[in-house]
Amino acid sequence: MKLNQISQSEMPTRNLDRVYQLDANRINARQKDADVNQLELWHKHKVIFLEMSLIAYDEACIGSKDRSKKAENYTWISTNDSLGGETEFRRIIESIVFPLGAKKPGEKNDISILLDAKIGGATLVTLDGASHSQPGGILGNANRLLSDIGIRVITAKQAVNEIRKYIRFRDRVARNVAKITGKKLPKWVGKD
Repeated sequence: MKLNQISQSEMPTRNLDRVYQLDANRINARQKDADVNQLELWHKHKVIFLEMSLIAYDEACIGSKDRSKKAENYTWISTNDSLGGETEFRRIIESIVFPLGAKKPGEKNDISILLDAKIGGATLVTLDGASHSQPGGILGNANRLLSDIGIRVITAKQAVNEIRKYIRFRDRVARNVAKITGKKLPKWVGKD
């Protein structure tokens, strides 16, 4: 749901029409990350849609049965470089995130994960680059990724804050529509 595309006479749906892709480092196998827990709950209630890049899914399934089991709960998306322009997108992504070139397999995976988010029209939720050991990474280049190539990258906390804003707006519109039209207020208003 886009804030500027809601009619004041039509009851909004619960679904915000927003897609988020979880990076492998956001698989919350032990449920200790409250923000990811919230994203998962909104996905379960069909407020948002959560998915993973196939590359992130494969990374999440390595080394831990708990992470692998958790990753199986998500659908995944994979690009096959058949739309045209993928090679150029990969080059631009690499120049932004890895200016000296992507040398390690994990770095090449990051490029694919970012490309999948772009082609899937999703916002990537990650922690990559949010640490002292990796000050740049994906998050450290979020502004350039957005301005240069249109890929949104945020943390789980930022995603939760953003979605809460959309929910408040959606619920306000629903209350106004109910008041103006006499339509019944949906049960989910005020509960997400």
